[in-house]
Amino acid sequence: MGVGLWLAADSTGGAGLPQSPPTVTLSLDHRQAELTAADWDGETPPDPAELLADAPLFTDDYIWSHNAGLSLSGQSRPTEGTYTDYLLQDGQWMEGHNGSMTYTIALQPRADSAGKGTEERGVVFTYTWKEGFATRSATYAYRLLVPSMREDQVLEEPLMVSGGTILPVCEGGPSEFGSIVVQGNLCTLPMGAILTVNDLSEPFQTTELTLYLLDERYGVADQALVGGSSGGKEREQVYSAFGFPLNLEEKGWWKGEDLLLGVTVAYTWPDGTQTQWSTVFWAVPEEELPGQPAAGEEITVRLWPDPDQGEDVTGVSIYVRNDPELETSQMRVWVNGVTSWFDTGVLLSGQHAWATPGWADLDGDGTDELAIIRYEGHGTGASLEALHVLEPGEGDGYTLAATFTLGEEEAAWVEATLKELGLDPLSCGYICYFPDLFTVDIGICDPVNGPPLGNYVGTLTCTLAYDGQSLTLTDPVYVPTA
Repeated sequence: MGVGLWLAADSTGGAGLPQSPPTVTLSLDHRQAELTAADWDGETPPDPAELLADAPLFTDDYIWSHNAGLSLSGQSRPTEGTYTDYLLQDGQWMEGHNGSMTYTIALQPRADSAGKGTEERGVVFTYTWKEGFATRSATYAYRLLVPSMREDQVLEEPLMVSGGTILPVCEGGPSEFGSIVVQGNLCTLPMGAILTVNDLSEPFQTTELTLYLLDERYGVADQALVGGSSGGKEREQVYSAFGFPLNLEEKGWWKGEDLLLGVTVAYTWPDGTQTQWSTVFWAVPEEELPGQPAAGEEITVRLWPDPDQGEDVTGVSIYVRNDPELETSQMRVWVNGVTSWFDTGVLLSGQHAWATPGWADLDGDGTDELAIIRYEGHGTGASLEALHVLEPGEGDGYTLAATFTLGEEEAAWVEATLKELGLDPLSCGYICYFPDLFTVDIGICDPVNGPPLGNYVGTLTCTLAYDGQSLTLTDPVYVPTA
């Protein structure tokens, strides 16, 4: 009798269950993307780190809640849905909130967030269908680049974000535009992007946002009111934001050239007084955008793979994070699902930031090192690249073993080498290129017969020797400019 009841209860054999992993449509802030299952009917729980390593990355510029809608076209309603929130810290995914869901996932600020710059969040969710004693399950994953915000954190100035890029702001109105430009390191945004203003926490009555077109002297050539938001007098903290598109083609602003734009947000307080905050940035046509522009605030952006350089064959992802307070930058390298961070020196200028990885056995030990050629800086008479050599470290990560950049010590070596070659009048310039991972070209100047950094007369080509710990220059050959 027991066997008969069991067979009767499961007479369909799971025929009504999905026979293949359904595709999930993810909706995030009016954008949609298709997610395919990362695991289907697995016998063991999938490793979250492996799922998130290959998960698609989205951006969400709102700070208080990151809401994602989910839909399964043509599929029966899942019997159960669960998700887990992760935060990427020092290359490791730290588990956070676990919850149940059906068609909505909402991520809230976390207590272990840094509370400045941006952070990467990961979500792993599983749908389960049950019919009698038969079950099917599909697991999905996605990542979010979001402004970093701790629970109950107070914003003392508005946070302006566009596509994961945090714009620096200062207190004051349009009169501050010139000083912001002079400080340099402006962000570069695509025309037509959405700029989101997350309001500060102090209760206010209203805000008013204005977009300005600036001329070559940083004065206001045109302006347009683009919106605002309303606060709440009674609440201890205000949780509101407003986003608007930068493209004002109907006003005739867009002519295909790069535009210098300013934004002000004016807050009216309960007592009737006002305070303004401002920012300035470049807006450029989509096709002119660099691979991933670095920003003036501490923010992580991808330098490699670069779609403009074709398909990546290295299996390496490279990101950079500027820290204006420390006046330095850090590079993040992702290889085989493991992330490693290391310091790289000076801040990167937004439009010119790039890095290119390569594999080669530089020290002849039979194992390829990971070498990264990276933009270091440029200016009048200067154009510098740096070479970083990484060796395998603990936990399948990589550590920085050696760096070559044209600093004071290296320039002194070049000067001494020029004297040995009988080229005393010539001096080391500030041009440094790497034709390949084993060679460096250094520009040579003639300061006697021209400007010290403007009269380049030749190139000193050297072989890079790597001994597993350091990089040195050998076999110098001077070639005058034809």
